[in-house]
Amino acid sequence: MYRRLLVLGMFGLLITVASSGCLQTRSIVGPDLMPIKRLNNPDQQGFCDRDKQGRLVISIKNQGSGKAPATTSTIEFFPGGLFPLSTPPVAAGGTVTLPPLKIPTTCFDPDCGFRIIADSGDQLYEFNEINNIADGNCAR
Repeated sequence: MYRRLLVLGMFGLLITVASSGCLQTRSIVGPDLMPIKRLNNPDQQGFCDRDKQGRLVISIKNQGSGKAPATTSTIEFFPGGLFPLSTPPVAAGGTVTLPPLKIPTTCFDPDCGFRIIADSGDQLYEFNEINNIADGNCAR
């Protein structure tokens, strides 16, 4: 005989307690989007990954166990404004690279600070919303 306890929170776990008192832990299926640094660019500073034209390249990973539908990610430059980018669906464990974004020239003072917000419209329920945000800095 099993009793099920649903523990929701940052880790989103389903705990099954057997009559013997043993605990079995299983993950609840769901997406978890987060900005990541691309490994093929050793020169990046923080999340500053630029293509040959100097545009910012953003990658979003789904570290959850469920597929993430299409969402919106927003890049905020300090100063320079907000730039929403369509984020395609991301398979569980998968990564997508968003279209390169031209960095506003007004942002460089002398360096350009920015923030990446995955699922900026809170379109998905995620177990860890805190990891949706990452800060970066690009040198002129």
